[in-house]
Amino acid sequence: REVEIVNMLKGDFVMKVMGTYSTFEEGGQFLNIVMTYYEGDLYNLIKLNGRKGLSTLDIKIFSYQVFRGLLYIHQIKVAHRDIKPHNILYKGKKAAICDFGSAKILTHEPNLPYICSRCYRAPELIFGATHYSTMIDIWSVGCVLLEMIQGTPLFIGENSIDHLIEIIKVLGTPTKSQVIDMNPNYDLNDYKFPKVKRREWSKVFSFLLRFFRRETLFSWTCAPS
Repeated sequence: REVEIVNMLKGDFVMKVMGTYSTFEEGGQFLNIVMTYYEGDLYNLIKLNGRKGLSTLDIKIFSYQVFRGLLYIHQIKVAHRDIKPHNILYKGKKAAICDFGSAKILTHEPNLPYICSRCYRAPELIFGATHYSTMIDIWSVGCVLLEMIQGTPLFIGENSIDHLIEIIKVLGTPTKSQVIDMNPNYDLNDYKFPKVKRREWSKVFSFLLRFFRRETLFSWTCAPS
């Protein structure tokens, strides 16, 4: 499936595949993908810059390119399902989305809910949804954007419950109707969340408010999933 998808990729800001081949080594058969050379990934670039995050210019350039890359793959009905800094390569100021090992062309058939790396998993996946849309990638890239700004992931948890608690601390407790919107098959008998009000972004990150006011990079809106 990965070979099928990467051979479809012809747009900007996604990995350019030169070819694929298999090798047989101890442990089995391995897929090798030959692609355009990039000098690093966003994970190591963010780590290099530490808590100060990336420069304003880099944030603007990389976020624009990643959103454009996502627009392209979503237009061809592909959900990446593992957007994270490790899977965004760069060379100079040129970024590209890579690693389509978890990607899938979404149809009406059920999908795996346990997909995407934890810090970047959309709430509907945490609630066990098997029918979801490419919007799960938008949640992930939003998490990447904040990580570029502050230097660390926003939602860090040791397991799915911890992760969900961290999200609730910021966005507030989802209503029962919102949970059903995320996963119609969710058993509401398991709905046992403390009532927490949504926090304003200015109270979550005071420096974010200053950043956006100074640079007018984006306008924020928080809406239920």
